[in-house]
Amino acid sequence: MNPKEKAKELIIRHYAFVSGWTTTSKPEEIETAIYEGENMKVGRAKQCALITVDEILNDGKMKFAGAGIDDAAYQYWVEVKQQVSIFGKEYGCL
Repeated sequence: MNPKEKAKELIIRHYAFVSGWTTTSKPEEIETAIYEGENMKVGRAKQCALITVDEILNDGKMKFAGAGIDDAAYQYWVEVKQQVSIFGKEYGCL
């Protein structure tokens, strides 16, 4: 799977999770908070995906075959992070 495909997969997986979030937990405000718009949901999914990739990169500095930032696996995740960051921009959103 190339970095662009992996980025999209991570965003889709997180989107399913964040789609249920609302901006409030107060019962009197829930009805107005239910629909937040797709851009906000995708934005949240992107943030979750970025956190996931950052965790892999931060942990990976110790685990990637001793080659550090020159390691191919490490570079793959750097590219995934870049693809997550630009996801949606080619369609004129986010």
